[in-house]
Amino acid sequence: MADHRHAALASIEKEFGRIDLLINDAGIGGTFNFLKADEDTLQRAIANEIAVNYEAPILLTKLALPLLKKSNDPTVVVTTTGLVYTPMAIIGSYCASKAAAHFAAMSLRHLLAPEKIRVVEVLPPSVDSELNFAKGVKKMPPEIFAKQFLAKLSRGQEVINVGQSVFLEKLSRLAPKMAFRMLNSRSGTPPGRSAD
Repeated sequence: MADHRHAALASIEKEFGRIDLLINDAGIGGTFNFLKADEDTLQRAIANEIAVNYEAPILLTKLALPLLKKSNDPTVVVTTTGLVYTPMAIIGSYCASKAAAHFAAMSLRHLLAPEKIRVVEVLPPSVDSELNFAKGVKKMPPEIFAKQFLAKLSRGQEVINVGQSVFLEKLSRLAPKMAFRMLNSRSGTPPGRSAD
């Protein structure tokens, strides 16, 4: 993956000379099959989610710093999920890896402020995408999500909750146990996931 990152940034530098907006939107996830998976299978699944959902945004942002610094108004976006506020047990490892990215985004915002690089976190709701295999969960059309995200980004918001993520943030602060019970009441049904 490191080779891909280097090649992509070399191509961008050659063609554009700078990066104004870097969107870290990669994401993978699956069922957290804690009870049935053997140890090796579980370890591989966790390592893959951590590598893509947590490590990749940090490493790509680090590698892109020289090109971001050439911009007059550089912005880095890290895509997480509303499930960083309250996890769904059936995809608990995915939620944990995105929660790690959530805290990394907060840290990067602080660390990159002296460099005049804005760091934005976007927390999508359940979006109707190929990644979202949920049944019985209301899914936001991708074009509506994109429109809301871009509107909030243009207004300068640093934390962008969209759709159900707005509700999850509030409920998890006011009644965390209730939020967890609500999200996990349909045990065995894969929940909606963010489009990333």
